[in-house]
Amino acid sequence: MSKNIFLKDTDYYQRNINPFGHYVEQMAHYLHRSTGKPIEECESFIKNKIKTNSFKSGKIQDPVVRFFNRDANGDRHTEEVRLSSYIGSVVKEQEILVPTFTTYINSEKKPSILVEFLDRNVKIRSTSKKEAAQAKAEGNTVRYVMKENDQKNMKTYNNSMSGAFASNGSVLKNPTAHNSLTSITRTNSSIGNASNEKIISGNRHYRNPTITLNNLISVSKLIDRKLLSEVIQKYNLKVPSVQDVESCIKRSSDFYWKDEHAFQMIRSFINKMDDIERAGFVYTGDFYHIRVHNPEFVRNLITRLSTKVKDVEYEDPWKLIHEVDEQIVNYAHQICMSEVRGIAKDYKKLDKQKMDILTATCLNIQNTILEYRDFVEAIFLSRVIPVSTAYIPDMVRRTVVLSDTDSTMFSIDEWVIWYFGELHFREEGYAVAGSVMYIATQAMAHVLAIFSANMNVRRDKLYTLALKPEFVFSVFAQSSVAKHYFTSIIVKEGSVYKEPELEVKGVHLKNSAAPKQIIKNAHEKMADLIQTVIEGNKISLKKEIKEVADIERNIIDSLLSGKTEFYKKSKIKNKEAYSRTEELSPYLYHILWENVFAPKYGNVEQPPYTVIKIPTTLDNPTRLKEWVLSIQDGDLKTRLIAWLSKYNKKVLPTVYISESYANAFSIPKEIIPVVDYKKIALDLTTTNRMILETLGYFPKSELLLSDQGY
Repeated sequence: MSKNIFLKDTDYYQRNINPFGHYVEQMAHYLHRSTGKPIEECESFIKNKIKTNSFKSGKIQDPVVRFFNRDANGDRHTEEVRLSSYIGSVVKEQEILVPTFTTYINSEKKPSILVEFLDRNVKIRSTSKKEAAQAKAEGNTVRYVMKENDQKNMKTYNNSMSGAFASNGSVLKNPTAHNSLTSITRTNSSIGNASNEKIISGNRHYRNPTITLNNLISVSKLIDRKLLSEVIQKYNLKVPSVQDVESCIKRSSDFYWKDEHAFQMIRSFINKMDDIERAGFVYTGDFYHIRVHNPEFVRNLITRLSTKVKDVEYEDPWKLIHEVDEQIVNYAHQICMSEVRGIAKDYKKLDKQKMDILTATCLNIQNTILEYRDFVEAIFLSRVIPVSTAYIPDMVRRTVVLSDTDSTMFSIDEWVIWYFGELHFREEGYAVAGSVMYIATQAMAHVLAIFSANMNVRRDKLYTLALKPEFVFSVFAQSSVAKHYFTSIIVKEGSVYKEPELEVKGVHLKNSAAPKQIIKNAHEKMADLIQTVIEGNKISLKKEIKEVADIERNIIDSLLSGKTEFYKKSKIKNKEAYSRTEELSPYLYHILWENVFAPKYGNVEQPPYTVIKIPTTLDNPTRLKEWVLSIQDGDLKTRLIAWLSKYNKKVLPTVYISESYANAFSIPKEIIPVVDYKKIALDLTTTNRMILETLGYFPKSELLLSDQGY
């Protein structure tokens, strides 16, 4: 394909920042539609109101902006101007403007000395990622690790630039650059989230009536009426009614507000909209609502896109496939999973029949998109961008399950259910899901190009800011803790894994401090739950809770029997290794053993040595006193009282004991009754309890499940 049809020609993307001008256009349009008066009269009225600042609802605010400006020598000084003047100056001087409102000299006037370094690393990383994927598919573990480390290093080099900007010890220190970078990445992911919500689930961030009405006005003004009208006629798309528009709005606004009086103003404008304006509002950038009103059209389009094409032969399919856009090829891999599983993009491993199928499928996607080019342009390539992207953290989401500063993860379950009547995980299901994913991710490129153009990014860098499909997950399970989830990866950047790979994210889900067997069992449970969902079987919440309770009981039984497998480990060093006095260092626990327990249980080795850390219930003076009094061995009790008095110990929340001794002889019977087994069991089952959260059950953090009758 000569060019990505989800993008306009480069010249289309021009900076278009004119707050007053756009306000005049859109408010005049609103008055024109509401009153029926000529558009020229409405524009003149709004301009006069701005000139005299005589709006009934209040005066226009043009706040003062205080900023640092650098002179020709690089010295900075404080300036103050009105916001409108600030923006006007930025546009006039063709400066780069980032979301923090920091400006930079256009790179065409003065190139950045860091760009060459960053670009080099990006190219190396791209090559290394492809080589790593190939090595993984081939089962070449050594080469995979090497290339994976290479790409991670390049990523680290580039990502560390932001930290260098913020570091006082760096020659690259430039705090505004750090803030600029993070603001761009946040905006990037916010646009991605908002775009996905609108395309996939028809969800818009209509957080208040004013935002809703303004978006209604903006969209009706910005649509390409001629093109949209032609597309509606060509594909026989339904023209949404007034009620359809209201329903479209309420699908999103009901999350935030219900005000009949305010909605009446919105309804009044909707009643004045013509057919094309209503269609533009409901359909633009919203594949979901196109489906709602045109189910057969959408079904036919998805069927065309997701079809695996067989019985077509080519003279040289290996050569032909390299002429197809990479994103189309990646999507075709998702359709042809059985043909390309485990080969990455090493097409030499495919026989001609499989290669013909893959190539024919690629060309079918390409030709289908070309056939629907006018539809794509009318619906996804307008000047309309998702609303309220600056407030995305507050958005009630329907499809985006997780996002980060550089990513957005979304679910397409609902589309698969709509298409097949059920959720399933067969190859054709992934193909259908892939069609929606392809449209959604490709459509983002256009919106991000608009954003880049308004920042005044250089023409040859216009498409640098992008969100591309990286992973396809079969099942995604998220806990209540941020960035803690587990999932099953089946595709990475178009490479279909030979076997699904369990991906676990978040320190608490990995819980490296817990015994290996506990974590191994937890990860096996994650994999089992994923497989249960894939097979369409029900998960018994009661059974899953009981299994965690059983783990608690197993831990407690082990602790009460004096075993050491569930204790954390630490070190007691030589006395001289501590800068603090012995009573303030872990060395005190060695003294505790030698002075109190050794006469009965024997001496342990001299430090340094490994210890087990025993948390106790002796966290207040009363409990400590009760424990001392409960000890039956009079001599040991006397020695303990003397030791507590000498070191003025009122509490004893932790005890360290030599690991080698405890493994050989068990924990002294005097200590076992005060082991805080509850704390240990809760700590060691953190991962298991978070797994329960992904199933919708949220255990109380301070209560054992085994104490609640499970």
